[in-house]
Amino acid sequence: MNRAETLVGCVLLCGLLLVGCSGGEEDEPGSGNPPAALVGTWVFESVTVNGAPQALGDVLDWQAGTVAASMTIRGNGGYSISEVDARGQQTHFENGFVYVDGNEMDLNILASDGVTIEETIPGTYTLSGDTLIFTTVEDGDAIAITLTLMAGTGGTGGTGGSAGTGGAGGSAEFANCDAYCSKAIECNAFGAGEGCERACVVSVQASINRSGPDCFNAFSRSNGCIGGLTCPQVDALIAETPPEGYPCKAEVDATAASCK
Repeated sequence: MNRAETLVGCVLLCGLLLVGCSGGEEDEPGSGNPPAALVGTWVFESVTVNGAPQALGDVLDWQAGTVAASMTIRGNGGYSISEVDARGQQTHFENGFVYVDGNEMDLNILASDGVTIEETIPGTYTLSGDTLIFTTVEDGDAIAITLTLMAGTGGTGGTGGSAGTGGAGGSAEFANCDAYCSKAIECNAFGAGEGCERACVVSVQASINRSGPDCFNAFSRSNGCIGGLTCPQVDALIAETPPEGYPCKAEVDATAASCK
């Protein structure tokens, strides 16, 4: 896969789920709803097992090729989780509901019929600003997953909370995601499709959480540049031709340098 595709492919973050455990809770969706501070989209950042850092994909049993994931919690208790690969193609998706009682939070995974509880993952959570830590126990091991709130999606800032680093919160204008997705869909490029704009926002936010405002600015310029291309130019960008002068090369290179 070339660098251009990796950098500008939309990441359809939104789902995954942790590790297996006990099932059978009879709680109904809508009871034990989450507090407002939990409502929003949370990007999976790191995990520890008995206090030792581990690879997210290994502990959470990500599908092959998955590079990122997030969980969206809604006010009625529903959640959705998905995994995505480097090009933004969804590798896993699931729905369920959370049941919250004090600092206890159960994640109830629903079967494909959308009604039957397939599995329940009991745990506890702590919330500090825009950082959520969910802890569960699997075969005697304490597994702590750290997630960070995507700016503008809710959480401690409330619905449509603060815009975060340099941008317009969760709106499609964030980092010129609207321009990028409009062009990607028009040109049938980068695997873009339904949900591209929201996915792009999540992808950029996850990157700037790691790398800071320079990464945001680089993504904004890169997405804006791509939004102004013709479809033949988009094809040239994907193919990285000509080698030293394909469209938006400078912007894509700057994003590679700024977003680790």
